[in-house]
This record gives sequence, structure tokens and C-alpha cells, in this order.
Amino acid sequence: MATYPIVQDKVSTNPINPMGDSRMGEKTTNIHIGEGVVIKGSITLPGHATVNGSVDGELRAGSLEIGKTGEVIGKVFANRISVSGILNDEIHCKEHFHISSTGRVTGNLEYSEIEIDRGGKFIGDMKEIK
Repeated sequence: MATYPIVQDKVSTNPINPMGDSRMGEKTTNIHIGEGVVIKGSITLPGHATVNGSVDGELRAGSLEIGKTGEVIGKVFANRISVSGILNDEIHCKEHFHISSTGRVTGNLEYSEIEIDRGGKFIGDMKEIK
């Protein structure tokens, strides 16, 4: 498995619209980390991060989606977080935090609103923030 260090990825959308961005043709800052891709280091972006590979390090994003094959180990800061894979360490979520039925979360969680589907797992400490 190869390791690719990335600090920030800027993607300019096109008519095919691979990021699902509703602002066709506008510049946006999103990142998609595909299955089999491993990133070690920090990622900071104002947009959306989708992780189907592996991230080992700090991740700061407007929103974060961890797919079934995704794994994030490290400090995470985002407004909205959805976990279908694995998330471990320190988690700071300003708005909505969701663990799907396949999601596994371990660590310290600060959240404003939380939703855990049947089968979703959380091990650690939770603190509600207002």
C-alpha cells in the first residue's frame, strides 16, 4: 500500500461534477481519499472530506464522511461528521455527529447533536457542547 502525503487538495468542479457540488463550475475545496490510499499527516480544508482509505493524523474540515472502508486515526475537527467506518482519537464536532450501523468510534468526543444507528459502536468519553 502506497503512502501519499497531502496537506490540502483544491478541486475545481466541472460539468461531470465528481464531487457532487451543487455549485457547478465554481472553485471548491473538497477531498476524496479513495480505498487503498493512505495519508499520514495533517489535512485542512473548509469543504467536505470523504475518506474511504486511511488517514493517520489531524483532519480539519467543514464536514467529514468516513465510508465503510475508511479509517481515521488522529484528532478530528468538523462541523458535521458521519462515520460508517472507523474513527479513533480526539473528536470535536460542532453540529451533527452520526455513527451508522457499521461505524466504530473510539476516543473522546465533543458534540452538539449525536445520532447512533442500531449496530453502531462508541467506546470512550462523550461531552455535549452547546
